[in-house]
Amino acid sequence: MDDDQLIVLGLVLLIYASVIGVAVFAARRNRRAPADDIGVMWLVVLALYTTISPITWLLQGGTYSILSFSRLFILQPSSVEMIELLQISTAYALAFGMAYVTFRLRSPIGPMGHHAYISGSKLAGALAVVVAFQAAMLVISIGGFIRAPESYHDTYKVIQELPLGLRQGLKVGQGMASVAMLVLLVGVLQRWPRQRLLFGMYLLVVLLSFDARGSRMAIATGLLSAGIGWHVLVRPIPLRWWISSGLLGLLVFTALGVLRALESWEEFGTVDFDGAGVGEFDALWANGVELLQAKQFQQLDMPLAARFGELWAFVPSQLLFFEKWSAADWFVETFHPDDQAIGGGWAFGAIGQAIIGDGAWEAAIRGGVLGALAAWIMKWYRSPQAKWWALPMYLYLLTFVYQSVRDTTFQPLGSVIQIVLPALLLVELLGTLLDFSKNTTRAIASCERSFT
Repeated sequence: MDDDQLIVLGLVLLIYASVIGVAVFAARRNRRAPADDIGVMWLVVLALYTTISPITWLLQGGTYSILSFSRLFILQPSSVEMIELLQISTAYALAFGMAYVTFRLRSPIGPMGHHAYISGSKLAGALAVVVAFQAAMLVISIGGFIRAPESYHDTYKVIQELPLGLRQGLKVGQGMASVAMLVLLVGVLQRWPRQRLLFGMYLLVVLLSFDARGSRMAIATGLLSAGIGWHVLVRPIPLRWWISSGLLGLLVFTALGVLRALESWEEFGTVDFDGAGVGEFDALWANGVELLQAKQFQQLDMPLAARFGELWAFVPSQLLFFEKWSAADWFVETFHPDDQAIGGGWAFGAIGQAIIGDGAWEAAIRGGVLGALAAWIMKWYRSPQAKWWALPMYLYLLTFVYQSVRDTTFQPLGSVIQIVLPALLLVELLGTLLDFSKNTTRAIASCERSFT
């Protein structure tokens, strides 16, 4: 290794050190494996997305070979560029870790002892939401409103072909069904072991819903939420099992991505083959490389509507007086218009977001704000809760926190306002209606008995 490659390795190790340091701190505070700690989860996700690709670069002798992700093979970042990108990631990690540990000191010590019980009527309401969405999807498919995608790449085009209102409805409906599934998961595990059959059915639904030609995130988040739910509500899972299952899951996740890429190559030919590499970890890293190289030769002017689009992402575009635009939309339109034409995208990333701004300084500011916010969420989560929806909401934040690194830093907040809160409110409403109906029936029956 030359000096620059040693610096790259050192920055990678520094990021891992920040993850381990916060994880040890959280484990001592929680007095168990910090699998349900949102701060640890965020840092783990950051490490995955910003160190795996540099490690493969080091293993290939400081270059990306033809077997790597095609964009990285074409861009061929220099050692200096790799160092600059890793400095941004390190700034995120260190600022997040310091802010998180500082504010986390105020939260309670020890395992969370109580979670509000979810009543049977709430579970029935959640089940109704899931069934209603699946029925709607069945009607849409049978009615010919949406065609079946021919491949993974074609799924983007299928969605893009739909009317705006239908696209919005499908996005919100799918999100609300996911939240309802978390409500069901928590309710079933609260009834363990009496409802072990229902828990098995939940896992079976998660596994059967996986499409090897589609997205891998649904099954990944589904299994992760089930594991965390078990860890919190049934029995703590030892740290060694979390580490081994995490490594295995990462290998399977990456292998499925490679197989999907090879399948696309067989269907479309070498022109559309994007290389194997390490899947979307390479893709997100390539976004940073592409933006960094472009910034060296030109001023990157991102419109304000796109730069701060994450702050009003929850508002329907029909209600805005300006064009709704996200940073990911701007990136794909500017650098990959052909992909945009078929509805595709590259998810942008927190590293690219910092490059557009002030680099490592902006990463440090964003990381510090996120660290403080994560500490506040943990304090709220670990305080005695009287609301049934607290744990399902936290599970959603925990399992979808990866979007804060994969998309933009504050993207999950928009999802909470647009999807999670309405879904939980709907479950609450349906549960209240069921309780009212049940109480009314009992009152009528009681009156009838009193007159006979």
